[in-house]
Amino acid sequence: MKKIISTVLLLFGCSPGGDKAKGIETADRGKLISIPNAAIFEGMLVGGRPDPKHLKQAKSAGYTTIINLQANGEAGVEKEIGLAQTLGLTYVSIPVAGAKGMTKENVVALDQAIHSAKGSIVLHCASGNRVGGLIALRAKWLKGKTSPESLREGISAGLTSLQPVVSNLLESSE
Repeated sequence: MKKIISTVLLLFGCSPGGDKAKGIETADRGKLISIPNAAIFEGMLVGGRPDPKHLKQAKSAGYTTIINLQANGEAGVEKEIGLAQTLGLTYVSIPVAGAKGMTKENVVALDQAIHSAKGSIVLHCASGNRVGGLIALRAKWLKGKTSPESLREGISAGLTSLQPVVSNLLESSE
């Protein structure tokens, strides 16, 4: 019930948690596009795989960069690359293969892609789960946050079924 109320409040521009709710920044809600499991996290649209309609909406909303964490060969990747290029969006691929892709190398690659982007970012994988995993690890390994803070950030950014793997990685780096 609480989730339903929070969702309704967010739809009407209200935040049940003050200025920030679950990592969604109120100033950025206008750029929220309905990709699967969409949220705004640190100014980025994060979530699952956008379809062609979503990519066109992202371009119209002012997004300039797509960072895709799907592994090569996953559904929709080739079409997305072509459409992003047609729309003039910068496209960055960081193939993350599930739990095995929760690596320092991928965290650093994501951080570099975020910092080098010129403009607003759409960061996605198929569901948002890998996005949340790398966000959590980035918070701990590169930003020096505590494990609980890092895990909360990951969950806010879409972490779900990879949570046990990410939790172990966070704890082992203490």
